[in-house]
Amino acid sequence: MKKIILILMILLCVVLFAKVSAQTGDRIVSANSEFEEGLDLPSVCELFKESPSLAEFEKSLNDPNVGINNLDLNDDLDVDYIRVVEEVDGDVRFIVLQVPLGFEEFQDVAVIEIVRVDVDNYEIQIQGDENIYGPDYYYAPATDHVNTWPIIPVIFLHNHPPYRSNYYYGYYPLWWKPYRSSKAVVYHTRISMYRTRNTFVFVNSRSIKNVNKIQRVSAKSNLVKKRYIHETKHKINDAKRKVPIGKTKMRSTTIKKKPDDKKYNK
Repeated sequence: MKKIILILMILLCVVLFAKVSAQTGDRIVSANSEFEEGLDLPSVCELFKESPSLAEFEKSLNDPNVGINNLDLNDDLDVDYIRVVEEVDGDVRFIVLQVPLGFEEFQDVAVIEIVRVDVDNYEIQIQGDENIYGPDYYYAPATDHVNTWPIIPVIFLHNHPPYRSNYYYGYYPLWWKPYRSSKAVVYHTRISMYRTRNTFVFVNSRSIKNVNKIQRVSAKSNLVKKRYIHETKHKINDAKRKVPIGKTKMRSTTIKKKPDDKKYNK
């Protein structure tokens, strides 16, 4: 009886969640890697939207009391410090979120791209790095009121010096100490207050066209790339793995292995 009640409660939660998602138009995006479970980009966008400056944005992003950063790229069980680096070219701003993994090794996590089209008219999107979020992973505002964000006029001030974090590998602010990363279920609960706002929507293609003024090369870590490739192959193998012995006679659950699967099992 208890099992039946539990199943009914789970089904009810699923139905209610689907109903809310349909009403808000929010798209449920499955995680491409475990890294993605450590830094939710819509929550990052919300934090950026509310920040008065890039220095405050970097501080809030890494504040364990805020809880948006749960990223562990080097797999040491501690949350990585994310530094913010701004690149400027005319009316284009690239706000780079970057993790120092060594004295000469860095990994870009995401880039907030902003273009000033004209007075009080801006285009903005955030792109997740493909080694962390997979290809074509973008979020953009659901509304056009970007000019009302407190941080926008600050970074577009005349002769605004590009912001570059003072911190690097092994040298971090005094208020910050390495802390343990949380499990996905705990992290999702922590960022729920940001996700329910539905201010930003997922798009699988670039929405800003005029960002080619800055020719930049993303910082890539071979360690992160290898882990992402390994996870991707592991998920493919899991999806195509045969069912346990004793159930293979059930045609409805048997998954035949295709010839192309050999390349995933080397």
